[in-house]
Amino acid sequence: MNCSGWNPPAEPGRCQSGPPAPRPAGGEKTRTPFLDILKGVCLFGVILGHLCTWQIGEILPGTAQWNVSNLYNSLCRVCVPVFLMVTGWLVPGRRDCRQAEEKSWRKAGHFLLCYLVWSAGYTLIGRQGGGLDLPGFARGVLQGEFHLWYLLLLSGVYAMLPLLVRITRRRRDADRALLVAFASTILLPSLAGLPGFEGMEGFLDKFYLDTGYLFYLLLGCRMRRWPLQAPARRCVFLAGGIGMLWSMAATWRLSCQSGVFSDFWLDQRRLNVACGAAAVFLLFQQIPKLPPQGRAARIFRALADRSLGIYLVHVVFLLGLRKFGISTYALPAIWWLPVLAAAVLAASWAAVSLASHIPFVKRFV
Repeated sequence: MNCSGWNPPAEPGRCQSGPPAPRPAGGEKTRTPFLDILKGVCLFGVILGHLCTWQIGEILPGTAQWNVSNLYNSLCRVCVPVFLMVTGWLVPGRRDCRQAEEKSWRKAGHFLLCYLVWSAGYTLIGRQGGGLDLPGFARGVLQGEFHLWYLLLLSGVYAMLPLLVRITRRRRDADRALLVAFASTILLPSLAGLPGFEGMEGFLDKFYLDTGYLFYLLLGCRMRRWPLQAPARRCVFLAGGIGMLWSMAATWRLSCQSGVFSDFWLDQRRLNVACGAAAVFLLFQQIPKLPPQGRAARIFRALADRSLGIYLVHVVFLLGLRKFGISTYALPAIWWLPVLAAAVLAASWAAVSLASHIPFVKRFV
């Protein structure tokens, strides 16, 4: 999602704590190659995760199809946190970033407007053939489609940009903020799944301490400014592997016990998901650079440049699958779910690429 990327004033190398990176020849925008790959893979993961849960209530927990879906879904739940870490990675550093801060308010308003426009569009799609009453339409716009919450989150992120810049100027302040965010938005909500802490989640909801996004923003910023040393990276990889295994095993156990799908341990506020997201982010940092003019690099750049639009529009194609009766579990899930996800991703990219040439529409994709 270019939900993650800042515009040029805050691109890597433009506004950072160290010396500014040289501008590329030809006036091209500075890119961080591993972020392009990360965005492309996580876009696919988000779509795959939505497909996994689209009709999961129609199959019995513990069956072969359900187990495959649980495997994919557990792995894909780190994708949104990773996108938030990418956003944190691109937060401006301690050099004078007044221009980026001034633009942040306009960007916050832009994402709020995007929410209203896309929410109105999805409301109209959902009411086809059912008539249109103004109060019902207004409620639909305010409630929004399930995935549009990310636009509201981005609006808040950009509104908070001046504060984030200030609290991440010094390593000590950044570490303190990261620790507080971890305790309040990750650790405490995770305790709600343990015996004796069942009422904690409702308590945290009242104080809005369970969004989890602030921790991921700060973590992404911390990883760029002050990279982890090799021993710390090994610990993160170990914790990430354990976290992903926990996601799969705990979801299987709770779902089989209750007879219905339980996503408690798949929430982005859980410790296991946070560990998995950090490990995935670090893993992609280690990937060797692709040849800039190679086909793979061009594909990932194309996906990264259209990432927000792809995220916003892909649910239209999921609704299309449902309308035409294409079941996500009609064929063996081990290969059918990834094939459907790839098809939806390709169709979404094509739609956004086309829309980006329409004068008014391109502002919202």
